[in-house]
This record gives sequence, C-alpha cells and structure tokens, in this order.
Amino acid sequence: MPPRTEIRRRILEAAGLKFFTHGFTRVSMDELAADLGMSKRTLYVHFPGKEALLQSVVRGMMREIAERVDGLTADRTMDFVEKLRAMMTFIGSRLARISRPFAEDLHRHAPHLWKEIEEFRSRKILDKFNLLFQEGMDRGVFRRDIHPRVLIMAYYHAIQNLVTPEFFAQVPLSAQQIFDQVLHIIFEGILTGSARRRYAPGPAGGNDASPPSKGTGRQKRRKT
Repeated sequence: MPPRTEIRRRILEAAGLKFFTHGFTRVSMDELAADLGMSKRTLYVHFPGKEALLQSVVRGMMREIAERVDGLTADRTMDFVEKLRAMMTFIGSRLARISRPFAEDLHRHAPHLWKEIEEFRSRKILDKFNLLFQEGMDRGVFRRDIHPRVLIMAYYHAIQNLVTPEFFAQVPLSAQQIFDQVLHIIFEGILTGSARRRYAPGPAGGNDASPPSKGTGRQKRRKT
C-alpha cells in the first residue's frame, strides 16, 4: 500500500485538476474516488469532506506560488529579464488553472476562500513584485520617469479586477489570455510603432512635448 502522504498527494492532484477545470460543485466525492481507483471511505480517511479538500487544494496552490516567487525574487545571479519572464510565466500558468466555473463557485459557495486568494494576491504577490520592479529600476531595465508604485499598482489592480467571475462573464477569454494581454499592454503598450512616435510623450505632467510658441517664431523672423 502506498504511504499515507503519497495517497494524499494523489487525491489533491486529482481534485485540483477537476476543481480548477469544472468547478468544485460539479465534482462529487464519488466521482473523484472512482477516478482515483479507491473507495470513498479511503477518500474520507484523508479528507473529512469536499469543503476540507477544496481548502487544501486552494491553499496548496497559494503555497506553491509563494515558494516559487520567493525563490525567484531572492535569486540575484539570474539575468533580470529572464527572472521577470520566469515569474510572469509561472504566475500566468497558475492563474490559467482558474476556470470560469471554479471562480464562480468560490465566489458564490466559498467566499472565505475567495477572500484568502485576494488577500494572498495583495500580501504576497504585490510585495514581491514591488521588490522585483525596484530591482528592474536599479538595473536600468525599467524607465526611471515612471514611478515604481504607479507601475506596480497598475499591474496589481489589472490582475485583481480582471481575473474575476464578473469579468469572465464579459469576455470570451481564459485567465491565461487575460493575463497575457495585461502584460502585453504594460510592457509593450497599445500604440503601434508609428502612433507611438506621433504621441511622443514628454515629461510627467504633459502628454507630449510642447511645440515652440507662435510668439517665439515671430520674434525669430523679425531678427532675421
């Protein structure tokens, strides 16, 4: 017989796959036990109910993200652009697990867990990205005329408010596609190359460089 920890790992892995894909209200303990090839009694030995199983799945996902993000943030030997790409890819792949049915189920039937996810995004992800973006400033990767807190909060609130059941209902996109588009907008912008050159933003506080005044032009012509 496999050790207890291995059985628990298998249950969490199978439950996570089904919950994230179909939502937990659409998955029964009978179905899960059948998929795992074990009795429902064995399932209940490890988890007293579906609520406890859901809680372990969600908290396990948050723990996995926290450990990976901590490791990447602390690595000072890694090329910064590679680090940024690795972190974005990892978080995006984890966000992609959250299907519309799963987000709706959490919001409606387990609001305490949804609140935990939101607090985790605020406490762990926001704090770590703060460190990451500051490192990007120090290394000359990010422009210094952009205040790091503005960049961080723009990113954070985009993710916070777009990966939600309400927004899922408005667009035919997965969590991964939403995440990819947010990153594309933040790091590459929405303007085409030619439009960006015409926009030509100036210093903070103005949208574009101020052209010479007409009065200045007339003075120059009188001098010539």
